[in-house]
Amino acid sequence: MRERTLREQFYRGGTPMRWHCFLLYVLLPLQILMWLISIPAVFTQQEYLRWTEFEWISEFNGVCTVVILCVLLAAELGLACRAWLGPCAIVAAQGALVISYAVNIIAGVVLGTGDVFIWATAGQLLCAALFGVLNWIYYRKRRALFLLEEDGGRQCADMETDAAGLPEREGSYYFAPPPVQAAGAAVAAEERRVCGPLDAPERGARRGAPVWLAAALGVLCLGLAAGCGILGWQSAGAAAERESLAAENARLADRVERLEAAAGVYERKLTAYGNTVDRLEEENQRLSDLERVYYLYKNSIGYLVEGSQFYHTAECAVFLSADAYWAYNKENCARLGYSPCPLCWGK
Repeated sequence: MRERTLREQFYRGGTPMRWHCFLLYVLLPLQILMWLISIPAVFTQQEYLRWTEFEWISEFNGVCTVVILCVLLAAELGLACRAWLGPCAIVAAQGALVISYAVNIIAGVVLGTGDVFIWATAGQLLCAALFGVLNWIYYRKRRALFLLEEDGGRQCADMETDAAGLPEREGSYYFAPPPVQAAGAAVAAEERRVCGPLDAPERGARRGAPVWLAAALGVLCLGLAAGCGILGWQSAGAAAERESLAAENARLADRVERLEAAAGVYERKLTAYGNTVDRLEEENQRLSDLERVYYLYKNSIGYLVEGSQFYHTAECAVFLSADAYWAYNKENCARLGYSPCPLCWGK
């Protein structure tokens, strides 16, 4: 009864809880669902960065995903139970998001992932920071609603004591009231016993949340939605690009294999051609030597045969039909009185 009375006083006093209900029943469940859906993307990133020097990024994102999921679940449970753990968990989740986005921005700059990804992540970082700060301000002003559950109704008793005109207490003892106040307190207690619990005096209507706060929260929600959309678009584009690059890589690897096989065949042919060239060069050298010998025998040597006054070449029919011959150079043959054979030297 006391808690109900105090809650009614808070609601009548102008403390809006619409954002609390929206956060509890709509936004936090959607965020939890979004992070659950993003788990396969973390595994895909880990597979993409495996065996690289940036593998730690996927591991860090996996740890952040698990931590943020646990903190968001704690925030949902805390808000549902009206425990101060809920607002603290919301701020902690946004802090973890800010750290995760900051690390991903640095990694994106190092990896050169592109300006679109970096600016989208920077926008998500600012949205997470603004979301955490605004929620902290919002719940700090309404902390009394959470203290109702934590203090077990002690503040309700204090406020009803004030409403009944009783003196305040210090610790577990009341101050000794003056006789007039004691009489007034007795009358008020009797009225309460007969008429039921009295509500606190009506206070002036408090102002609701500032317009800029509502506008900022709306912009924040739109920014979060846009960031999620951009991130999904980037993820889909990156997945498609990765598949295209994987197919291109497989095609190039197959082509490299075929080129390496062809290079092996060409290398074997080149070796065979080199051996053939060496053999032909040796044959050419031998033929050159034979040519020089042939030139020497043909143009410098004269053959004398018995019964002939001419000196002949090695190809002359007279020389070939002779049984014996003498070989001299042409100058000696001329000095011996022999003349060149008109049959062979005249050709």
